[in-house]
Amino acid sequence: AAPPSAAGSVHLVVTGFGPFTGVPNNPAEAVVRALPGHLAIAAPSLAAALDAATILPVGAAASEAAVEALTASASRAAAVGAVHVSLHVGVATSATTARLEAVAFNEASFHAPDCDGRKLSDCVVCDSYPPGARLMSTLPARAVAAAVAARGHPVQVSGDAGRFVCNYLYFRSLAAAAADAEQAGGGDGPRRHALFLHIPPTAVLPHAEAMALITAVLEEVVAAVEKA
Repeated sequence: AAPPSAAGSVHLVVTGFGPFTGVPNNPAEAVVRALPGHLAIAAPSLAAALDAATILPVGAAASEAAVEALTASASRAAAVGAVHVSLHVGVATSATTARLEAVAFNEASFHAPDCDGRKLSDCVVCDSYPPGARLMSTLPARAVAAAVAARGHPVQVSGDAGRFVCNYLYFRSLAAAAADAEQAGGGDGPRRHALFLHIPPTAVLPHAEAMALITAVLEEVVAAVEKA
């Protein structure tokens, strides 16, 4: 169990995607791989709340397996009365600033094959939702973005995470959180959340700045959860 801390009521899991077609060195992987050590120095309370920082292959099957693992992690958090937050990190190769994705879509149309060679086209992500359905994060993306930007880390809110693996993972993560909420019956509000952060390439957002950004995002997310 995490030791008592300012973030003790929140369990955090951060995922970052690895390389994919055209991106042999994904900055999301570098950021998430460095995160535990960075937080131990820069934000000890977040380090205490961090359950895992995981690198994911860029694939539909890997995303499905990751969400199953997140569901098990959320169950462990619920057992000790904690709120579970998943922050997913990916790269947007054409972006000029970081983006918090507020919405995911039940649509997969991959512009390139994933790590298993699958190139999905006009497919649903989850059969339990109608094609094209939208799911919104239960976290206040706009408020988090505004607070992070006020700290000197430019970030925008986006309503379109694309239709590649980033959106695939995000939709499944949000759907799993919604299923948990339905099973729990509401009560005192959502106990499981997910949010997606797209970062630009390292040439636009250097690694050190990306580390500061993700730390600020996590701090503001925890503050929002504890305030709710």
